[in-house]
Amino acid sequence: MNKSSGQCAAVSRGSVDLLESRRLLAAQLFADVDPRTADTTFGTFADAGSAVYFVANGDLWRNDGTASGTSLFKSSLSGPPRELTRVGGLLFFVDKSATLTDALWRTDGTAAGTFQLTIIGDATTHGLTNVGGTLYFSASSSAAGTELWKSNGTSPAPAS
Repeated sequence: MNKSSGQCAAVSRGSVDLLESRRLLAAQLFADVDPRTADTTFGTFADAGSAVYFVANGDLWRNDGTASGTSLFKSSLSGPPRELTRVGGLLFFVDKSATLTDALWRTDGTAAGTFQLTIIGDATTHGLTNVGGTLYFSASSSAAGTELWKSNGTSPAPAS
């Protein structure tokens, strides 16, 4: 590397080609998310406006953008929450219910505003998608097969 110009050279079979200069960007530790364990396993991340929600070690966590603002938001009943999807001011996700079947949950970022919306029979819920401010998703059950559903955050209903 030529220190005065910052350029690097590549040598190939008797010729020298100048390459553009490169700068190594650094990364730094932001937060030790789960001090209960030595290693943290991360899953899905979702932007929820003033916070980011993410799955770590099978639980739902929240960060407000500061290193000290990371906290456990919701412990999972069985397995990690998944399908984190923002719709307006709400975050929807799939987690297990008390009966360990898939359940659709929502949160507005508060404990009082975090609750299970529904269990759709023995359905497997997936494909949560924000379309024009409405949550759409599919649910596959043994009784009804795969159906398209939607929710405005108060209750889900079959999409019509």
